Amino acid sequence: MLIDKESQQVLLSGGLLIQLLPGADDKTIDKIEKNVGVLDSVTTMLAKGMSALDMCKAALQGFEVEVLDEFEVKYVCGCSREKIESLIASMPEDEIRQMIDENHGAEANCRFCKKQYHFTEDELKALLDKKSKDS
Repeated sequence: MLIDKESQQVLLSGGLLIQLLPGADDKTIDKIEKNVGVLDSVTTMLAKGMSALDMCKAALQGFEVEVLDEFEVKYVCGCSREKIESLIASMPEDEIRQMIDENHGAEANCRFCKKQYHFTEDELKALLDKKSKDS
């Protein structure tokens, strides 16, 4: 469940992934397909207040459900200043020089988490120096 910070609306979205283990017979497959076929959408089940376990039990009705582990799921973006720096360093030298000459630096924005990374003209020059030493 996500909350839109601007509108304070609760955003619900979800899906089910049921994976059959090797050796599952046709009877098992048919039973799971029948169970899933009568379920509300995951978004509707979330809106009704059903937990992940409630949804699993509904999808696997008639089977023994055993919870092996539980942990909080959260979105974490994998971007970092080091990754962006590495990306810039991998660019052709003339493109880095163009950023220095035209913009006197660079700015990169992560499209996932919206974090901004700023690189000064001196930082870009240092990347160019390192790049020419490494080649």
